[in-house]
Amino acid sequence: MCWSFFWFSCTYTAKHYLAYERAGLITISERVGETIDPEEREQFALFDGIDDFKAAHFYSIEGGGYEVEIITEQEKLRAANMDPKAVEIMQDYIDRYEEIRSSREAFEKHWKIVDYDTLGQPITHDEIEYVNQHKYAWCCAGGTFLVSLIPNALFSFFVVGGLEFGFFTDTEFPRPLPA
Repeated sequence: MCWSFFWFSCTYTAKHYLAYERAGLITISERVGETIDPEEREQFALFDGIDDFKAAHFYSIEGGGYEVEIITEQEKLRAANMDPKAVEIMQDYIDRYEEIRSSREAFEKHWKIVDYDTLGQPITHDEIEYVNQHKYAWCCAGGTFLVSLIPNALFSFFVVGGLEFGFFTDTEFPRPLPA
């Protein structure tokens, strides 16, 4: 009834954030072209910790950001960066790599990079703020779920208790015979 509408209205935003539309293959920098090969990966210190690296491709995401597809000998890995400036940051990193290598702190401060993910992709303050703006959807969905548990728990308690004490049986209780 009303709960299902409330649940839907709260989770739409969370679902919408998790889903994104991959637009098309992009050239992250003219220095590497559309495909980052193993030599370019080594030259620009990209995707550390990925064994058997073969290639990487960047795809734009509708609304900003990118998805990177990393191809290894065994699998394809995908990661998304939803920061609207993500493409610009990666382009700057590759285009000015030699300069950035000597002053990485200035690069990170300029782009507000607070950390790197397991694939070595930057996590920016702006991306964290974007995620935090959508956190209310998770809280709303979680709260609705917990609130819906209370009526279900009471109903279950009544039914199980009723079965345990014989409230829902077809047999009649013995009555005293009239005298």
